[in-house]
Amino acid sequence: MENINKLLYVALGTLIFCIGIFLMFVMAMNYHKTLATTREIIKNDNLYQQYFTKEKEFVTHGELIATLLQPLDYNLSIDGVLILLVEHNEEKIIDYNIREVNYIKSYQRDAIGNIICMEYTGN
Repeated sequence: MENINKLLYVALGTLIFCIGIFLMFVMAMNYHKTLATTREIIKNDNLYQQYFTKEKEFVTHGELIATLLQPLDYNLSIDGVLILLVEHNEEKIIDYNIREVNYIKSYQRDAIGNIICMEYTGN
């Protein structure tokens, strides 16, 4: 009788252990499946940026000069003078004849919504 109790105890312990291992693998597979689905959804989401720009964004003369001292991300238009991204050089800033006024900053976008050019119009 005592051996049967030990046998049942070991068998039940082994069964519970095997069920635990099985559930661990099932949960891990569900986790990885959910993670892969989430990554696929995020990868297919084409929202790169949100356009929460003000209608009129004012920029001072100093901020405009500071922008020109950094590498440009887009073509710029300052009072109708086009500054191309590939041709811009910090040494040419004097040649742009930038007036010392505040500027209104706006964006030119293509059909998709990507920024083509940033326009600065003097006040």
